[in-house]
Amino acid sequence: MRVVWKIGGSVLSRPKLRQRLNDWLRYWPDSESVWMVGGGAAADAVREWDRVHQLGDETSHNLALSAMDFNAELVCQLLPGAELVCTGPELEQALARRCPAVISAGDFFAWAEQASRERLPRSWQLTSDSLAAWSARQIHAERLVLVKSVAIPARTSLDEMARGGVVDALFPQYLGANVDLWTVDPVTIEPWRLTPSPVMQTPKSL
Repeated sequence: MRVVWKIGGSVLSRPKLRQRLNDWLRYWPDSESVWMVGGGAAADAVREWDRVHQLGDETSHNLALSAMDFNAELVCQLLPGAELVCTGPELEQALARRCPAVISAGDFFAWAEQASRERLPRSWQLTSDSLAAWSARQIHAERLVLVKSVAIPARTSLDEMARGGVVDALFPQYLGANVDLWTVDPVTIEPWRLTPSPVMQTPKSL
């Protein structure tokens, strides 16, 4: 089973993060583990720069990916044997070695857009959650796990999550019908399954 773990940027400042990451890594011990890290406070700084300086969508998008890269470096340091991957082939090689693969967002999405011939929106409406959902489909993952600093009540629907701002509004259209969505309680580290809503759009696979 291939699992994409999306770690929210706000989770990075929580105590005992190293222990929790390793607990999550062992939750499905035989799975192929892919990790993507949100931009958190660094992405919030980019958002503020855009508001003040009118940087524009393309520049803001690239800087936000750089913010994700900054945080990915931390997760690489905390996960034993983790490898930072920039392309699909690098990801496959890391997983073949049974290493946790941590996505370097800036390089990986440049590669993935070219390989899939699909251009992702350049907008603050697209967050790292949707990037993780899109990536899970592109790399044929069976499961996407969202790790957020807010607890999500059980049996919350995907549409309710989007309307409530837990995920961005584009998330439902990027989550694949064959990808099981899980969330993690940030305190108890206990995942539960969420039944996804019907997919509105299916991008081409890589």
